[in-house]
Parts: sequence; C-alpha cells; structure tokens
Amino acid sequence: MKKILLYSLILFLGFSCASNKNKRNKSPDKPVAEISLAPGHIHALVEITNIVDSENGQTIYSLVKKVMDYGSSTQPVPAESSISFSITQAFFDELKSTLKKGEKIAVILSDEGSQMMMGNQKNRIWKLISIQ
Repeated sequence: MKKILLYSLILFLGFSCASNKNKRNKSPDKPVAEISLAPGHIHALVEITNIVDSENGQTIYSLVKKVMDYGSSTQPVPAESSISFSITQAFFDELKSTLKKGEKIAVILSDEGSQMMMGNQKNRIWKLISIQ
C-alpha cells in the first residue's frame, strides 16, 4: 500500500512539473525608455518654412509646433516661435527627401550658443543632431 501511494505521489509530482514546463512565463511589457537629452538640447516637432544654402551646408528655418523635452539648463523655446538650425551638406544630402518646405519633423537640436544681431538682439544658433 505504501509503495502504491509513493509511486502515485512520484507520478503526480512528475506530471505537474512537466505541465509547468509547457507554460510560458508571461511578464508584463517592458516600458519604453525615454530619450534623455544632454544639457542644451531640445526634442521638438517643427515645420520647415525655408531651406537656405550656407557656408558649411544648409540652414533650415522652421516653426516650432511643440517642444517634447528639454535637456538640463536649456532655455525654453516657446511653441509657434521661429527657429533655425544648421546641417552639414553631407547630412542634408542623406535626408534630402525628408527635409522639404512644409514638412513636419521631430528633431533633436543642440544649442550652439548665440550671436549678437542688430539692435542688441540675440539670435540662438542651433545644430541638428538627429531626426526622430
């Protein structure tokens, strides 16, 4: 009687372990990591208003539709403000089909400083880091 009970217990444990192997461990979806921006960078949705040749490539003039994120110590950029950024000729040639007047694109820009304009106004200089 003890042997039958012992064999039954072993069979029961064997089958319960085997059935657990076929079950997949479903873990919840992992959260998507957010972009962490460096100081002086912004992640923004912009609409291209003009593209002009410049000394080192192209200068792209755009209208900020929405700023999605700022790097630390980055000065605020209001929505619906005009912003221009530089892009090298090689980078422009790669993205020529994406960068067209009227297109809305999500970009990461780096604040390269500012320069004095007439009337003591400062014009911020931005550089294109990537297109999202």
